[in-house]
This record gives sequence, C-alpha cells and structure tokens, in this order.
Amino acid sequence: MITLDALELPSELIWIDEYSWSKVRVNEKLSLSGVRNIAENKLPADSGRPVTLTSDYAWIKKSYLDILFNWSEELNKEMILIFHNFATYNVRFRHIEYPVIEATQVLNTAFHDNNTYYNLIIKLEIV
Repeated sequence: MITLDALELPSELIWIDEYSWSKVRVNEKLSLSGVRNIAENKLPADSGRPVTLTSDYAWIKKSYLDILFNWSEELNKEMILIFHNFATYNVRFRHIEYPVIEATQVLNTAFHDNNTYYNLIIKLEIV
C-alpha cells in the first residue's frame, strides 16, 4: 500500500525517476585563458528530488482523484508519502512541471461517476 497523507494510492504505482537524480551538482566556468574550472558540490539532503508515480495498472477512482486534484490546487501543501517498504518522504506537488496530475479514463465513456477508474501520473518532489 502507498499512502499520501491519509489517502490510499494504488499499490501498483512505480517511482519511475527514483534513480534519475543525484545530490552531486557541478559548476563549470571557463577562465580567461580558456581552461575549464569545475567545482563539484553535494547537496546535504534530497530536497527537490523528483518523485513521479505512475503505472499502466495503477487505477484510481474518480472520488480519490478529485481529492488529489483539490490538494494540488493548494499553495505550499506538504504531505507525507509512505511506500510499501515503509520508506517515508515529505513531499509537495512539483508545480514547476505542469500538470502535476495526469489522469485518463481506463475505459473512455461519456458518463463517469465517483467509481470510474483512471490511469494516474502524479508529479511530486521531496521537500
């Protein structure tokens, strides 16, 4: 089970960019003579690390999706994300990469209610 604050998310969600980030940052400058000066620094924490959750089989009901969407409209909302293995992160929506929530109906129908299922992508970042 995966939870975001008190909301249970589909357990099939996968953290697809878990290893697409590094604490190491590089600053490169050229001297007047053209020599490359490279300085490496290491960030002290995971702050800013992307957490993109998705899966082809991570279906969520519209009623839960509405809750997520409403949360995404709140400014500076911080939440607690807990994975199956009990790894816990303080996160917020990654508004720099709009949209922060993407959802498409599993079965496209003109009529949908709170029990309609959607595929889900959530873009978060660690704070």
